[in-house]
Amino acid sequence: PTCKKTIQTMSTLVLTIAVAFIKTGLSQSQTLSCNANIDLNRVCGPCQDIANTECNLNCMMSEDICVESILTCQSGIPCNIMCTSLYACMDSIVDATLASKLTMTCGPGTIGSSTVCEGSQVVAGTGTDIELNCGGQENSCKDLVLNAATAGNVIVNCDGFNSCNGMTINAQNGGDVSVNCNDRTGGVCNAVKLNCGTGDCTIDCAGANIGAAVKCNS
Repeated sequence: PTCKKTIQTMSTLVLTIAVAFIKTGLSQSQTLSCNANIDLNRVCGPCQDIANTECNLNCMMSEDICVESILTCQSGIPCNIMCTSLYACMDSIVDATLASKLTMTCGPGTIGSSTVCEGSQVVAGTGTDIELNCGGQENSCKDLVLNAATAGNVIVNCDGFNSCNGMTINAQNGGDVSVNCNDRTGGVCNAVKLNCGTGDCTIDCAGANIGAAVKCNS
Protein backbone atom coordinates (compact mmCIF):
# COMPACT_ATOMS: atom_id res chain seq x y z
CA PRO A 1 0.00 0.00 0.00
CA THR A 2 2.86 2.32 0.84
CA CYS A 3 4.53 1.60 -2.49
CA LYS A 4 1.31 2.22 -4.40
CA LYS A 5 0.76 5.55 -2.66
CA THR A 6 4.29 6.67 -3.53
CA ILE A 7 3.80 5.78 -7.19
CA GLN A 8 0.52 7.73 -7.31
CA THR A 9 2.18 10.75 -5.70
CA MET A 10 5.04 10.69 -8.19
CA SER A 11 2.59 10.33 -11.09
CA THR A 12 0.70 13.39 -9.89
CA LEU A 13 3.95 15.34 -9.58
CA VAL A 14 5.06 14.39 -13.10
CA LEU A 15 1.65 15.36 -14.49
CA THR A 16 1.80 18.72 -12.68
CA ILE A 17 5.26 19.45 -14.08
CA ALA A 18 4.14 18.44 -17.57
CA VAL A 19 1.10 20.74 -17.43
CA ALA A 20 3.23 23.62 -16.12
CA PHE A 21 5.73 23.09 -18.92
CA ILE A 22 3.01 23.14 -21.56
CA LYS A 23 1.52 26.37 -20.14
CA THR A 24 4.91 28.03 -19.98
CA GLY A 25 5.77 26.79 -23.45
CA LEU A 26 2.84 28.70 -24.91
CA SER A 27 4.75 31.92 -24.25
CA GLN A 28 8.49 31.56 -23.84
CA SER A 29 10.96 34.41 -23.90
CA GLN A 30 14.74 34.24 -23.73
CA THR A 31 16.90 37.02 -22.31
CA LEU A 32 20.55 37.58 -23.13
CA SER A 33 22.66 39.92 -20.99
CA CYS A 34 25.02 41.55 -23.48
CA ASN A 35 28.50 42.67 -22.43
CA ALA A 36 31.05 43.93 -24.95
CA ASN A 37 33.66 44.02 -22.21
CA ILE A 38 33.56 40.20 -22.01
CA ASP A 39 32.80 39.32 -25.64
CA LEU A 40 35.78 40.70 -27.52
CA ASN A 41 33.90 40.21 -30.81
CA ARG A 42 31.27 42.66 -29.51
CA VAL A 43 28.43 40.46 -30.76
CA CYS A 44 25.22 39.68 -28.87
CA GLY A 45 22.39 37.48 -30.12
CA PRO A 46 20.43 36.09 -31.62
CA CYS A 47 18.47 34.04 -29.11
CA GLN A 48 18.62 30.41 -30.20
CA ASP A 49 15.72 28.39 -28.77
CA ILE A 50 13.20 27.64 -31.52
CA ALA A 51 10.44 27.54 -28.87
CA ASN A 52 10.94 31.22 -28.10
CA THR A 53 8.06 33.60 -28.68
CA GLU A 54 10.18 36.65 -27.78
CA CYS A 55 13.90 37.53 -27.69
CA ASN A 56 15.30 40.08 -25.21
CA LEU A 57 18.75 41.63 -25.54
CA ASN A 58 19.73 43.62 -22.45
CA CYS A 59 22.52 46.23 -22.34
CA MET A 60 21.97 47.46 -18.82
CA MET A 61 24.69 46.38 -16.39
CA SER A 62 27.31 49.11 -16.65
CA GLU A 63 28.66 52.06 -18.61
CA ASP A 64 29.66 51.32 -22.25
CA ILE A 65 28.19 47.83 -21.92
CA CYS A 66 27.34 47.43 -25.64
CA VAL A 67 29.30 50.26 -27.27
CA GLU A 68 30.11 49.49 -30.92
CA SER A 69 28.44 46.09 -30.63
CA ILE A 70 26.35 44.13 -33.12
CA LEU A 71 22.99 43.20 -31.60
CA THR A 72 21.12 40.57 -33.61
CA CYS A 73 17.46 39.63 -33.21
CA GLN A 74 16.07 36.12 -33.55
CA SER A 75 14.18 35.28 -36.72
CA GLY A 76 10.40 35.35 -36.90
CA ILE A 77 9.58 36.65 -33.39
CA PRO A 78 9.44 40.02 -31.57
CA CYS A 79 12.75 41.42 -30.37
CA ASN A 80 13.18 43.70 -27.35
CA ILE A 81 16.42 45.61 -26.85
CA MET A 82 17.04 47.48 -23.60
CA CYS A 83 19.84 50.06 -23.52
CA THR A 84 19.65 51.91 -20.21
CA SER A 85 23.14 52.67 -18.86
CA LEU A 86 25.44 55.56 -19.79
CA TYR A 87 26.64 55.15 -23.42
CA ALA A 88 25.10 51.66 -23.33
CA CYS A 89 24.52 51.12 -27.07
CA MET A 90 26.39 54.07 -28.53
CA ASP A 91 27.57 53.47 -32.13
CA SER A 92 26.09 49.97 -32.13
CA ILE A 93 24.47 48.10 -35.03
CA VAL A 94 21.06 46.52 -34.50
CA ASP A 95 20.18 43.76 -36.94
CA ALA A 96 16.41 43.28 -36.91
CA THR A 97 16.18 42.15 -40.52
CA LEU A 98 14.47 38.86 -39.59
CA ALA A 99 12.46 39.93 -36.53
CA SER A 100 8.68 40.27 -36.72
CA LYS A 101 8.78 43.34 -34.46
CA LEU A 102 11.49 45.44 -32.84
CA THR A 103 11.02 47.40 -29.62
CA MET A 104 14.18 49.29 -28.69
CA THR A 105 14.44 51.33 -25.50
CA CYS A 106 17.26 53.86 -25.16
CA GLY A 107 16.92 55.01 -21.54
CA PRO A 108 15.71 56.07 -19.09
CA GLY A 109 17.77 54.02 -16.72
CA THR A 110 20.54 54.74 -14.28
CA ILE A 111 21.39 58.31 -13.32
CA GLY A 112 23.49 59.81 -16.08
CA SER A 113 22.04 57.65 -18.87
CA SER A 114 23.04 60.09 -21.61
CA THR A 115 23.87 59.35 -25.27
CA VAL A 116 22.55 55.84 -24.73
CA CYS A 117 22.05 54.99 -28.42
CA GLU A 118 23.75 57.96 -30.05
CA GLY A 119 25.14 57.19 -33.51
CA SER A 120 23.62 53.71 -33.65
CA GLN A 121 22.37 52.08 -36.84
CA VAL A 122 19.16 50.06 -36.81
CA VAL A 123 18.33 47.83 -39.78
CA ALA A 124 14.79 46.45 -40.06
CA GLY A 125 13.48 43.77 -42.38
CA THR A 126 10.49 43.64 -44.68
CA GLY A 127 7.29 44.05 -42.71
CA THR A 128 9.04 44.50 -39.37
CA ASP A 129 7.12 46.83 -37.06
CA ILE A 130 9.35 49.14 -35.02
CA GLU A 131 8.94 51.05 -31.78
CA LEU A 132 11.90 53.19 -30.76
CA ASN A 133 11.77 54.84 -27.33
CA CYS A 134 14.37 57.57 -26.75
CA GLY A 135 14.47 58.66 -23.11
CA GLY A 136 17.47 59.17 -20.85
CA GLN A 137 18.91 62.50 -19.76
CA GLU A 138 20.04 63.80 -23.16
CA ASN A 139 21.08 62.83 -26.69
CA SER A 140 19.71 59.30 -26.26
CA CYS A 141 19.07 58.70 -29.99
CA LYS A 142 21.06 61.62 -31.40
CA ASP A 143 22.29 60.94 -34.98
CA LEU A 144 20.76 57.46 -34.93
CA VAL A 145 20.05 56.01 -38.39
CA LEU A 146 16.98 53.82 -38.81
CA ASN A 147 16.95 51.91 -42.09
CA ALA A 148 13.35 50.78 -42.48
CA ALA A 149 12.93 51.01 -46.25
CA THR A 150 10.53 48.05 -46.45
CA ALA A 151 9.54 47.78 -42.80
CA GLY A 152 6.05 47.84 -41.35
CA ASN A 153 4.83 50.69 -39.18
CA VAL A 154 7.36 52.78 -37.27
CA ILE A 155 6.78 54.70 -34.03
CA VAL A 156 9.55 56.88 -32.56
CA ASN A 157 9.01 58.46 -29.14
CA CYS A 158 11.47 61.28 -28.40
CA ASP A 159 11.08 61.69 -24.65
CA GLY A 160 14.49 62.92 -23.45
CA PHE A 161 16.26 66.25 -23.91
CA ASN A 162 17.71 66.55 -27.44
CA SER A 163 16.91 62.87 -27.82
CA CYS A 164 16.20 62.69 -31.56
CA ASN A 165 18.45 65.50 -32.79
CA GLY A 166 19.92 64.60 -36.17
CA MET A 167 18.09 61.29 -36.47
CA THR A 168 17.62 59.81 -39.95
CA ILE A 169 14.69 57.53 -40.79
CA ASN A 170 14.68 55.83 -44.18
CA ALA A 171 11.21 54.43 -44.86
CA GLN A 172 10.88 54.85 -48.61
CA ASN A 173 8.73 51.77 -49.20
CA GLY A 174 7.64 51.04 -45.65
CA GLY A 175 4.48 51.54 -43.67
CA ASP A 176 3.33 54.50 -41.61
CA VAL A 177 5.89 56.50 -39.62
CA SER A 178 5.06 58.56 -36.51
CA VAL A 179 7.76 60.64 -34.82
CA ASN A 180 6.51 61.99 -31.51
CA CYS A 181 8.70 64.88 -30.27
CA ASN A 182 7.46 64.65 -26.69
CA ASP A 183 10.16 66.46 -24.73
CA ARG A 184 8.99 70.05 -24.17
CA THR A 185 12.31 71.79 -23.50
CA GLY A 186 12.98 72.51 -27.17
CA GLY A 187 15.27 71.17 -29.87
CA VAL A 188 14.25 67.57 -29.32
CA CYS A 189 13.76 66.87 -33.04
CA ASN A 190 16.13 69.36 -34.65
CA ALA A 191 17.46 68.23 -38.03
CA VAL A 192 15.42 65.03 -38.14
CA LYS A 193 15.50 63.57 -41.66
CA LEU A 194 12.49 61.46 -42.61
CA ASN A 195 12.56 59.81 -46.03
CA CYS A 196 8.97 58.74 -46.53
CA GLY A 197 7.44 56.90 -49.45
CA THR A 198 4.17 55.01 -49.60
CA GLY A 199 3.17 55.28 -45.92
CA ASP A 200 1.57 58.07 -43.92
CA CYS A 201 4.43 59.95 -42.22
CA THR A 202 4.15 62.54 -39.45
CA ILE A 203 6.52 64.46 -37.18
CA ASP A 204 4.68 65.99 -34.22
CA CYS A 205 6.55 69.14 -33.18
CA ALA A 206 3.80 70.77 -31.13
CA GLY A 207 3.87 71.74 -27.47
CA ALA A 208 7.22 73.29 -26.52
CA ASN A 209 7.47 75.01 -23.14
CA ILE A 210 6.97 78.76 -23.08
CA GLY A 211 10.29 80.43 -23.80
CA ALA A 212 11.92 77.21 -25.01
CA ALA A 213 13.36 76.75 -28.48
CA VAL A 214 11.14 75.15 -31.09
CA LYS A 215 11.14 71.37 -31.11
CA CYS A 216 11.95 71.06 -34.81
CA ASN A 217 13.97 73.46 -36.91
CA SER A 218 13.52 71.72 -40.23
